[in-house]
Amino acid sequence: MSNVVGDVAWDAMLKELYPPGLPQDLMLRNHPFMSLVPKDDNATGEYMVIPVIYDLPPGRSADPAQVFNSTTGPVDSSKHTKFTPKLFEDYAATYLNMLTVYKTANDRGSFVEARKMEIDGILTQLGNSLAHALFRDGTGAVGQVNSAVASTTITLTTRSDAKFFVVNGQYALQTGPTPGGALRNGGNFATVAKVDEDAGIITFTANLSASIAAAAIGDWFVAVGDTNDKVTGLAGWIPLASPSATLFFGVDRTVHPTRLAGSRLDQPSVPAEDTLTELAEIMFERGARPDRCFVSPRQFSKIAKRLNAKVEYDNAGGEAHFSFSTVVVHTSAGAVRLTPDPDCPDNLGYVLEMKHWRLKHLLDLPHIVMDDGVRALRRSGSDSIEIRARYYAQLVCYKPGAQGVFSCSL
Repeated sequence: MSNVVGDVAWDAMLKELYPPGLPQDLMLRNHPFMSLVPKDDNATGEYMVIPVIYDLPPGRSADPAQVFNSTTGPVDSSKHTKFTPKLFEDYAATYLNMLTVYKTANDRGSFVEARKMEIDGILTQLGNSLAHALFRDGTGAVGQVNSAVASTTITLTTRSDAKFFVVNGQYALQTGPTPGGALRNGGNFATVAKVDEDAGIITFTANLSASIAAAAIGDWFVAVGDTNDKVTGLAGWIPLASPSATLFFGVDRTVHPTRLAGSRLDQPSVPAEDTLTELAEIMFERGARPDRCFVSPRQFSKIAKRLNAKVEYDNAGGEAHFSFSTVVVHTSAGAVRLTPDPDCPDNLGYVLEMKHWRLKHLLDLPHIVMDDGVRALRRSGSDSIEIRARYYAQLVCYKPGAQGVFSCSL
């Protein structure tokens, strides 16, 4: 009998099912920002160097003596700095029971579909993880507690964050009220039993007051292993609050907050479309030409209805052959394409000049792990094989001063 999972047969099947580019297509679907951001697969070295010029040479005056006097004059070079971000890794795995594999060996269609479903699942899971991270600050937080924790059921502050939880997933809690706090009870975790996306309610298999002691309203859930260990996304590069002196990838951004951490407009009581156009105007005054705005689907619908706007469709570009709905908003900075992204928080909108962003990565984004030439591993202690996938990535911005963020009401 032929070896269904032998190297030759298994490699041939994976090569047929996943030619170059297809795994990335699975990751990008329904994730507009991740699809639209330019990709760069040359992220080698211990860390990346992202140079940013944030001010012009100060040596200018109507008085030539003032300009050319090297002792008293303001002669100096452009003001520049460099961010030094590193790549972050993310992993997913699944296993296949060998009895099932051999039972379906004579029905190639059944065999292929069963294997493809599982592999597609881990690639999609990686895509969901990266797309979520691209809008966050690198802390790994996925949802905030908004109810008493002396039970197995927790209500989230933002209902739509429920989609970031998975059944049987394991989650710890970071101390609130901002993401990235210390882990509660040494990182003890709880396991998800049910997810109610309509109500924004997560049910765990055990009482949180027992499994995660001293939890409180305002704490943040984080998947085990993700704490402060994810790709740093838009919320890190372009924070809604002016940055502190804490170094961000080696840079003190308080030297020039708008040039090094973007423009921000926090007025949630104002209609989002008005804030968007006002922020674009401010950015234009500061030398930016934003061309894209990302908001949540809920905010997109509200804005489109209030503007009575015609929804258009634009191609996502790159290797992903699908389109996303957009509304063109005319601002003093020019036409800005408003795009809904399920990963964007409901209370934020990002106004971006897209050409200055790069999603840096190594190898394919993502790829099936086969460092030793083997695409499937025998699992110790069970009659099954394991398939692993991963990516190495980081989001970088070469001109933070051309980007902006605004708040909007839920």
